[in-house]
Amino acid sequence: MKNEDKLGPWFEDADEDMRAYEACLQAGIDRAAAYHLEQAMQKYLKGALDEIGKFSKGDRTHNIPDLINKLKTELLEARLADFTELGRRLYEIYPFRYFDTRPSEVGLSADVLKQWAGEVRRLKAIIIEAIEKCQEQ
Repeated sequence: MKNEDKLGPWFEDADEDMRAYEACLQAGIDRAAAYHLEQAMQKYLKGALDEIGKFSKGDRTHNIPDLINKLKTELLEARLADFTELGRRLYEIYPFRYFDTRPSEVGLSADVLKQWAGEVRRLKAIIIEAIEKCQEQ
C-alpha cells in the first residue's frame, strides 16, 4: 500500500485537518490550530482502526488515549507508547471549542503546536507503515 491515496476517508479528513491547522497557525489563530491538530490525530487513529477492522461505526469516542490503547497491537505496541502523552495533551485541549479558554492560557504557544504537529505527522507515518505490514501478512 505504498500509495496513501488508497487509505480511507478518515485519512483524507485528517489530512484536511492538518491543512486547516497550518492555515490557522499562519493566521495566528492558535485555538483553532490546536483544535484541528487534535482532530487530525484523532482521525488518523480512527482511520488506522478502520483499516485493520477494529473500528465500528457506533464508536463515537473522541478520547485519543483510548483510541491509542485500542490500536495497540503487537505490531504497534512499542511505537505507539511515544504518543500516549501527546494524545493525552491533545485530548485535554479538545474543550477549547466549547469554553472560552485560550491555548496560551494553558501554556500552548505556536512553537509547541508546531512541535506537536511534527509528532502527529510522525504518528501518521508509523500508522501507514503498520497497515502496510498487516496487509502483507
